[in-house]
Amino acid sequence: TFTLSPSDNLSNYTSYKTIVTTAVKDSSGNTLSSQYESSSITTVNTEIRVVVIYPVDRQSYGWYMGGADNETFIKSAISRTNAIWESQDVGGNMTLAGHKSIDFSSYSSASSSGWKADLNSALMNHTDTSIHQELQDNLTSIMDEYSADCLIYWRAYGDNGSSASGASEIGADKNRCLM
Repeated sequence: TFTLSPSDNLSNYTSYKTIVTTAVKDSSGNTLSSQYESSSITTVNTEIRVVVIYPVDRQSYGWYMGGADNETFIKSAISRTNAIWESQDVGGNMTLAGHKSIDFSSYSSASSSGWKADLNSALMNHTDTSIHQELQDNLTSIMDEYSADCLIYWRAYGDNGSSASGASEIGADKNRCLM
């Protein structure tokens, strides 16, 4: 048995392999009869910093939040998600990097559907730079402001955005997560 203690944190999303040569000796001075090579492991980001955005008129939706303020409600939702992930052995842990209300009504390229519908489109098509680039730039700026790994748009059903019933593809890659 041996323990590896890296001198610095390992990089996220990076493959590592351990090689122990025959020059290594145990406490009695014995060497390995052959070199040992581990299978490759890939590190993952175990802490996912999220920033939550929501429309400035969110309070008018009458969402049932049990009387909680936005931050308390968001932290509770994150805590429930972390508990589910832990019970399913998913790995990872979300932490709240921050939250803020948004109003992109002055968005210059808004479609006739309105900025909320455009925002949903920008979130789900973030790799297509021809779609709502101005909104995508704003989302990236918010993520950078909070040093967040993931941005979550918290909205009410029927807020002039496209309906969301059931699962949909979430725009994400190893450097950017938008939901």
